[in-house]
Amino acid sequence: MEAFSSEKLESFSGVVITEFPHEGSYSLGLVTGRLHRGHTAFCSVFVPTTPNPTSGYLLLVPEDKLFFPAVSVEDAMKYIISLGTSKVNLGWEEKK
Repeated sequence: MEAFSSEKLESFSGVVITEFPHEGSYSLGLVTGRLHRGHTAFCSVFVPTTPNPTSGYLLLVPEDKLFFPAVSVEDAMKYIISLGTSKVNLGWEEKK
């Protein structure tokens, strides 16, 4: 987790659940930015690999296709590094 110090964790603006790598399968991601194309808002989402989260995938996902769980970036990283075995509640809630 040292690769993601508290300063680096602050560069992520939130945690999302996105449909990836294919339809019907979901991944935990970290929002790194937002952009607009026309009337559509997109989020830049980093989906870290597990158990080594220093590599991963960068996705541009329409914001309305994302779920925003009420979980901190730190807890999300614990969940990813632990291969999903940590006791983090990922209660899915739609963006308000």
